[in-house]
Amino acid sequence: MSHVHVSRVNRGWVLRSHDHVSPDEFDAAISTIRSSGGGAVRWFVSHPTDVEKSCAKRHHLTPDVPLLLMRCDLPLDARHRVPDGFSTRPFRPGLDNDEWLEVNARAFAGHPEQGDWNHVVLAERLAAPWFDPHGFLIHEVEGRIAGFCWTQVHDDAGVHHHHDADGHHHDHTGVQHHDHAHDEHRPSEPAGEIYVIGVDPAHHGKGLGRALTIAGFAHLSGKGLRHGMLYVAGDNAPAIGLYTSLGMRVAHQDDVFSGVVA
Repeated sequence: MSHVHVSRVNRGWVLRSHDHVSPDEFDAAISTIRSSGGGAVRWFVSHPTDVEKSCAKRHHLTPDVPLLLMRCDLPLDARHRVPDGFSTRPFRPGLDNDEWLEVNARAFAGHPEQGDWNHVVLAERLAAPWFDPHGFLIHEVEGRIAGFCWTQVHDDAGVHHHHDADGHHHDHTGVQHHDHAHDEHRPSEPAGEIYVIGVDPAHHGKGLGRALTIAGFAHLSGKGLRHGMLYVAGDNAPAIGLYTSLGMRVAHQDDVFSGVVA
C-alpha cells in the first residue's frame, strides 16, 4: 500500500503522506494525477526528509506556507466570553446557501480552496453524516450574514479532519479533508473542531472573529467536549495571535509543497 493518499479538492488535488515516502511512491501519485487531467497540487507532509524534498523539487512543487494544528482544552477560560449583545443562530440549509456562499467568497477571495466553494461543494458538506445545523453558527448584522463559525464534532477515528479557515484576515487556510489519524498528539476522546470561520470583509476590525471563535468553542463545550482544535496557515500571524490569546497551542505542523501537474 502506498504511503501517499491522493484526493481531489474542488478543482485541485491534495496529497498526504502518513509515513515517509519513497521516490517511486511519489512518482506513482503524480502519475495518477497526470492521467486524471492534472491540475494544482498541494502536498502535506510532516517533517519532510531530504528525499521527500527532492521528490517535490523534481516535480516542480515548491515549499508553501506550513499548516498548523492548534488545540485547546474546553471550556475556554472564563475570561473569554462573547461581547454583550452578540448572538448567533443556526444555519438554515436551503435558505442560507446563496447568501453564505457570497459571504464566503468575499471572506476568502485570495484563498486557493475555500474561496472556490460553490453550490455543489456546499450541498455535499450539508449532506454529510456529521453535519449539524446547530453547530454552524451564523451572526447577522441588520438581517444579513456578517460572519460565521462552522463547527464539527468527530471521534478519534480521524475520519473528518479539515483545515481551519480564518476569514477575518487576508491570508487564510482553506478547508480540505485532512486525516490526522496518525497524529500522535491526538487525545483519545472526541474533539470539537472549528471547521471554517469567516467574517465578511465589510465587517472586519469589529472583533467578530474573536467573538465567533469563542461562540464556536462554547457550543462545542456545551455538547460535553473537552478538547478543541482547528487548522490555520503558519503565516497567518493575526489569527495565530488570536487563537493563542484564547489559550490554544500548536500541537502539530505539516509542511506544504505546491505546484501544478500538467
